[in-house]
Amino acid sequence: MLVTDGNGTILRVNPAFSRTTGFGLDELSPKSWRHLLDTTYTDRETLREVLRARKGNQYWRGELWCRRKDQASFPALVSLSTYHDPLISEARYIIVFSDISHYKQAQAKLAFLSKHDPLTGLSNRDQFRFVLSHRLDTGNPSNLWIYCIGLDRFKSINSSLGDDAGDQILQQVGKRLLTLVGVEHLARLGNDEFAVLTEALEDAEEQASHFAMQLQSILAEPYEIDGRPLFLTAGVGVAHYPDDGAQADDLLQAAQAAMAQAKQSGRQGLKFFSAELTQEARSHIDMIGHLRGARERGEFTLFYQPRLADGSDQLAVEALIRWQSPELGWVSPGEFIPLAEDTGLIGDIGRWVLHEACRQGAYWNDHSLPVRISINLSVEQLRHADIVDDVCQALEASALPPELLELEITETMMAADPEAIITLLRALKNLGVSLAVDDFGTGYSSMNYLKRFPLDYLKIDRSFIEGIPADPDDCAIIRAIVALAQGLKVRTVAEGVETPDQLAYLRALGVDEIQGFLIARPAPADDTETFLRSREPQAHSN
Repeated sequence: MLVTDGNGTILRVNPAFSRTTGFGLDELSPKSWRHLLDTTYTDRETLREVLRARKGNQYWRGELWCRRKDQASFPALVSLSTYHDPLISEARYIIVFSDISHYKQAQAKLAFLSKHDPLTGLSNRDQFRFVLSHRLDTGNPSNLWIYCIGLDRFKSINSSLGDDAGDQILQQVGKRLLTLVGVEHLARLGNDEFAVLTEALEDAEEQASHFAMQLQSILAEPYEIDGRPLFLTAGVGVAHYPDDGAQADDLLQAAQAAMAQAKQSGRQGLKFFSAELTQEARSHIDMIGHLRGARERGEFTLFYQPRLADGSDQLAVEALIRWQSPELGWVSPGEFIPLAEDTGLIGDIGRWVLHEACRQGAYWNDHSLPVRISINLSVEQLRHADIVDDVCQALEASALPPELLELEITETMMAADPEAIITLLRALKNLGVSLAVDDFGTGYSSMNYLKRFPLDYLKIDRSFIEGIPADPDDCAIIRAIVALAQGLKVRTVAEGVETPDQLAYLRALGVDEIQGFLIARPAPADDTETFLRSREPQAHSN
């Protein structure tokens, strides 16, 4: 607070004034209170209002920019009123002000957050729609393209590595996309979805396709998470104005529908919107509806794919879930497993697979066919506090010997929280089951941790098998994995073996077990039993 005479000369200030501005009375008197104002930020009309109010002995209240002793400016809420002292003929003016810097900062932050994503700093969905609508209303957007980008299997990666790692990935995605487009043409729509707005001038569709592939290429480069590389891909959906919609909402929905189909088509998919996609999107929603309750209706079954080893008298199979819907027919696991993960149904489905596989294994064992059965544990099962109890219950309910059960986890799961995973795997190992790492070579495993995991098998990912023996890089990777496994005293399994040349090469390297179409395709339990019994004498003779 300060008090001035009729001319505005400062007569008195209170201690709070000095704390706020840094000025003492001796430094201001006989200066005018206007010495405190920063006219750079305070507009002239507001200053005129203040002067008119003072001259007319009127009350005034509003915001002004003031200056501290160090010349720093700050916004203040100011009130000016007239005081008449009967002992003094001249009126006095009392000016009360408050520093509202923090309020203004909070206000600016809220204004920013209303239009931007707090994690990446990019525009949010509402702001992107506003920019797109404005562009449609004021421009001549004959070749306007909308790209919706969704990271493949991000939910699974986010679950296995943790929210902090997921946030780091999303921030890196935003920065990479900014290298291709300006910030005003880019937004994070939510979760792992981003949107880009561009305009192609010549050969529009060809340019749009090329740009979409540029987006995928830059996002496919390795990400560094806590000093470790991680590889991701992205699906891209593309919509065009005016062919796919005349309004911002229509265009955005079209691009998102195309993106959903691109992600369903496989990793790094690319789709342009078409009328058929709308029907496909409806089918996608229908499939989720059918998936709910499929277990209770008995629509799931297990197929089994054999794994064969030289010099071993024990047979092994991998249990693979299949879904036959009365309405949809046979549905590929590549279609419904991601849906189950996205909708949270995977945990319940995983428990069913565990119990059913143990029941089948016990049946074979009781009928003189001891077969080791391998099943995949989902991220949700590993995060479930009772996974060890679940396995115990499945073994007890089926009376399956523990040595005939093998549990598979992915390499990405191992990297999420190594210490916690080590503790969990040791608890499972104490049950007497075998443990395997699936898709080995596609993720990142710290050698320091890998040697501490109580593993029995490394399953070499099929992507490395496809090119052998012709591809020298694939051959080098497989040789390294086999040497690593032998050093750790862990057995190796090659997945996806389809040709005699591949089989010969893998056998020569010393790969322990072979799985793939060359050996046998996944089949129902009865057909698998027939195959296994035909191989059993050969296995025992070795």
